[in-house]
Amino acid sequence: MRKIPCLWALFLGIASLTSCQQDQLRPDEVFLKLYGDGISQRAAAVKALPDGGFLLMGSIERNVPTQSSDPAWGVYVVRTDREGNALWRHVERNNNFNLFGVAMEKDPGTNEFAIIAHAIDPFTREEAVFFFRINDGGSVQERGLPDLFVQEDQKEIPAVIRAVEGPGPLSYVVCGTTSRVSTLSGSVGDGDPSDVLMMGLDRDGGLLWRNVYGRSGEDHGADVTSLPDGGLLFLADSKEGGGNSSQLLLIETNENGIIRDGRLLEATGDERASSLLARPDGIGFAVAGIRDGDNPFLYSLGANLQRTNLEDARNWAPGADFIRLEPLADGFITLTGSLPGQETDRVSWLLLITDLDGRKRGLNIVVADGLDPHSPAGVVTANSGFAICGTFKFDRTDMVCLLLTDASGKLQGAK
Repeated sequence: MRKIPCLWALFLGIASLTSCQQDQLRPDEVFLKLYGDGISQRAAAVKALPDGGFLLMGSIERNVPTQSSDPAWGVYVVRTDREGNALWRHVERNNNFNLFGVAMEKDPGTNEFAIIAHAIDPFTREEAVFFFRINDGGSVQERGLPDLFVQEDQKEIPAVIRAVEGPGPLSYVVCGTTSRVSTLSGSVGDGDPSDVLMMGLDRDGGLLWRNVYGRSGEDHGADVTSLPDGGLLFLADSKEGGGNSSQLLLIETNENGIIRDGRLLEATGDERASSLLARPDGIGFAVAGIRDGDNPFLYSLGANLQRTNLEDARNWAPGADFIRLEPLADGFITLTGSLPGQETDRVSWLLLITDLDGRKRGLNIVVADGLDPHSPAGVVTANSGFAICGTFKFDRTDMVCLLLTDASGKLQGAK
């Protein structure tokens, strides 16, 4: 767990902000960096590096000659210094019809990062999940999962990849969604019968085990974390066949992916899963998601995996359909996108600081005309402040952007 310098100053600084503080962004100012080498770029993840720099990851569309008239997409990786200046860029597999479920994780103990994605070949329309590791210098170290375990006309969409440390060969765990029947929509969405996808990989991306868990309707995997006994806890949401509302679903497995238990959590509305983290104090877990389509929520799970405290975010993020959750030393920080509403009359991204039980301790609002409310990709603590990554619409082009804040949540360079 990374420690945050001057944590109390951080809480006091953000708590003193009001909903009127709205930093106006311009792409030529130092606190907003844009990255793009193709027709379109979409952000997916950000990681902080030991030297204060960042690794940004997403997808990129480029004009690459193919036998198909469809666009060619690849995985887009950008390494920056601590001020967001690009040091190198890498495009992996820039020959896919499309990419879904791109996810990234730091490899424990090394300067390498594991990336996994679902891809469709533009020539054959065959689908596969592929894996690669890339180091801090931009060199690809290993490629795994070549066209494995994707059945004909089905989808295997990874939502997240998490590192696992232990004595055995298991290095990464993947949580996502797999279609139960043929679907030609290009993704697994509402109305498609689906199951939760669970996979264990070794360090080179080799498949150690794969399992699925599904009920009678639509089940979508969202996140996974380790249990104290070495097992795994997967977070998903589940909608019964013909039902209108989803409930959060917890799935427990052992380290080999063998299912020990699956349980639905009592819902207070239509709840969709987003993030699952072990609490920094070791007592239970924190869960984040979206309720009724546009209201983020946070709550704690006790050691018995029962809901204990609930923070309804209806009053601070109207219109949000996305939430990311990251740990602090004694709380959490969340990132959401919000449509015009109660806090501001413009599209915005919101940084929320909470205690360990999800109770709000401070809120900062970032407003700019180019921010995509549906695609803030992630937030990390870095350089005594925060770094926010997402998608920015600039000059009719989607670009990956990086916003840097100080410890109070104020954007660096803002007047």
